Amino acid sequence: GDSAFKDCSSLDHVGLPETIESIGASAFEGCDELKEVMLLSEDAQVGERAFGYHSDNRQITDFTLITYADTPAAEYAENSGINYAAAEGKCGENAVYVFDPETGVFTVYGYGDTYDYNAADGKPPWAEPLTDENGDPVLDENGKAVTIISQVTKFVVSEDITGVGNNFMSGAASLEAVVLPESLERIGSNAFSGCTSLESVLIPAGVDEIGVNAFSRCDNLGTIIFDGAMPEVTGAVNEAGKRITNVSGVTVYYNQDDPSWSDMNAYLGVTDPDAPVSDTVPERNP
Repeated sequence: GDSAFKDCSSLDHVGLPETIESIGASAFEGCDELKEVMLLSEDAQVGERAFGYHSDNRQITDFTLITYADTPAAEYAENSGINYAAAEGKCGENAVYVFDPETGVFTVYGYGDTYDYNAADGKPPWAEPLTDENGDPVLDENGKAVTIISQVTKFVVSEDITGVGNNFMSGAASLEAVVLPESLERIGSNAFSGCTSLESVLIPAGVDEIGVNAFSRCDNLGTIIFDGAMPEVTGAVNEAGKRITNVSGVTVYYNQDDPSWSDMNAYLGVTDPDAPVSDTVPERNP
């Protein structure tokens, strides 16, 4: 209803159910720390200044509404001039993905885990060929089908997402940068396999599970930085297969005082005792 959560200063993220029919006027007005609202109802009506505004009617400059295009919520954002991201579709029970073809940035919004993908159930939708208005595949100048994943150069996961599923970005050959949140707990098997342009990745401290071959065939991967303890490797059929990459020469940064890293070389599938390993986490920009 109107002013239902007005001035709730502790709110920072809100997810509204697909079944919601309306959001009253000023429902979240004055929620100054509210940075993100995910509204996936295609029909919900949005009242005046429902969200994206301070109590004095100024817009919250770093607020984003995540919703589908051509909906009342999208119209509200456009008419109000507030930031909004047009969701392409769902990638988890409470997660959606947004792709900006101009920047090459693929962003996951929402909360909780994302879906696992595998060959038996089909590719993720962003790995399927794009089609034109006639339903025919869009082809590039070489006659190859165009997909979203072939255009992704940066992968960003928003705070409150806890997992990147199996095969999620597998084969993203143009992917150069991965930004993972502190909320992340899981990286699935083959999640980033075949990302041949990826040179470095930072694994947040909260990640306690990484699927087998999560970074396999990332031919230019030179650096992996772990902020926390050594995650458990899952999905391997035997001990010999417990590795997250098959790329040789990767430099790994980890906490040398953490005993969980005692068998780090085996964890990476490294058999060369002279392989480059660093035991300190370097200084870096956040």
